Amino acid sequence: MKISCKYILFSTLLLAGLTQAQGDATTVRNLMKSVVIPQSDIVFAVGKKAPANDREWSQIAQSAAKLTEAAKALSARAPASNAESWRKASQAMADAAVRVGAGAKSKNADAVLDAGDLLYESCEGCHRQHLRK
Repeated sequence: MKISCKYILFSTLLLAGLTQAQGDATTVRNLMKSVVIPQSDIVFAVGKKAPANDREWSQIAQSAAKLTEAAKALSARAPASNAESWRKASQAMADAAVRVGAGAKSKNADAVLDAGDLLYESCEGCHRQHLRK
């Protein structure tokens, strides 16, 4: 009877752990699709056309704020393996997003573009290490 109870407990904990890991992966994927990609696209679009009015600058600043929050959420979902690398990449993303926001608030397209390069580099660096293909 003790073996059966231990087996059931072990199986339940293992299943819960797998479910949590899959849930985190799904959450990360959803966060990337619903926030990171669309908001970074807004930032990267400055390379094609500089903002022409206050509303457009405000939209970039809002995108930067959303990317900063997304980076914090990603950091909180660091995988058990390579957690330090994941958190470092998330912080790099947050730092770049803050710089995007500062550039947008000062209405400086070059500053937004430079920060956008850092944002891109932070994303690519993370994907090279953590994205399963």
